[in-house]
Amino acid sequence: MVRSRGRRRAPEILSQEDFQRSIRLEGKRAERSGKPFLLVLLHIYGPAPRPSDPKLLAKIMNSLTLATRDTDLTGWYQQDSVVGILFTEMGMHLTKSLLATIILRVSGAMRRRLSLEQFSQVAITFRLFPEDEAPGSLPADEPFPSVARFAI
Repeated sequence: MVRSRGRRRAPEILSQEDFQRSIRLEGKRAERSGKPFLLVLLHIYGPAPRPSDPKLLAKIMNSLTLATRDTDLTGWYQQDSVVGILFTEMGMHLTKSLLATIILRVSGAMRRRLSLEQFSQVAITFRLFPEDEAPGSLPADEPFPSVARFAI
């Protein structure tokens, strides 16, 4: 495989509707195949202006080029306040150490690109699917409730 020598572009950010549709489709695929996927959410907080500061968002998106692969999807989980990253193609067994590596890679990439003040405006949560305790299909109106219980 030949690697490009140029810098990778910031990932395209899907609309909230398209991203949540992708999550539901990936959830159904994971239920059928048993292959896990990881949803990482970046909750962007800030005093003003609202919606989120475009400069902060641009820095976050640029930092994700260091932490994501071409096969990962990025989109609005909640328009203008929560960016989601869908890590797919994780193999059959996602270990705790691999999960920690992914989360550390995302947070480390943002720490390198954001000021301390900007980094403090972002909370990272994650959820691994499929879950053992949640058999059945995903609700259409709320792809993944209770994501915050996995906050780091």
